[in-house]
Amino acid sequence: MKENIVQVTARLPVELKNWLVKESRVNRRSFNSELIYQVESNRNRKEEVKRNES
Repeated sequence: MKENIVQVTARLPVELKNWLVKESRVNRRSFNSELIYQVESNRNRKEEVKRNES
């Protein structure tokens, strides 16, 4: 099954970019995969908090 994927350009503070690079190496992921993982993890945490507040 093909995923719907869009290409985006984002500007990041240097410190955040460097942190993502470091995390991607530690977790043996590409930079892109690490970015997706971090964004999805943050979304999941926020959704969980929202569910617990209801």
